[in-house]
This record gives sequence, structure tokens and C-alpha cells, in this order.
Amino acid sequence: MALSDDKLWDLWNAQGTDNMSKEEAFVFARAIEAEVRKQDDALIRQLVEALDGVHAGEHQGGVDEAITAGRARLEGKP
Repeated sequence: MALSDDKLWDLWNAQGTDNMSKEEAFVFARAIEAEVRKQDDALIRQLVEALDGVHAGEHQGGVDEAITAGRARLEGKP
């Protein structure tokens, strides 16, 4: 999921300068990273909830592994 132009502009303006230092550029990059992570987490959470709703015995190959991997990702585990 991509960040909208408006969201990127908001993040840029939050830095308060047009002449960014290296440190400010890293802050900007981290802000973008955090926004993307929130979107990723939301999608993974939806996936885990949808897969978790499948009744045991109805799982096709890999569903249990996908649920486990999704939960691990949400908990910050590799």
C-alpha cells in the first residue's frame, strides 16, 4: 500500500524546513517507514483474522503457517 501524495506532503511539512540536514532527512525517512509499517500491520492483522476464522480441518496447506508468520510479524519477531 502506497502513501498518498497528501500524506507524504504532511510528513515533509512536519519537518519544518526546506533545507533538510542529514539528521532531518533520516527523521523524515523514519516517519515514512513508520507510516508504511502501520499500513502493513493493518493488512497483516486483517489477513490473520480472516485466516483464523477458517474452521479447523478446513485449512488448506499453509494456512496455519501463514497465521503463525503473520502473528510473529505483528509481534516484531523475524
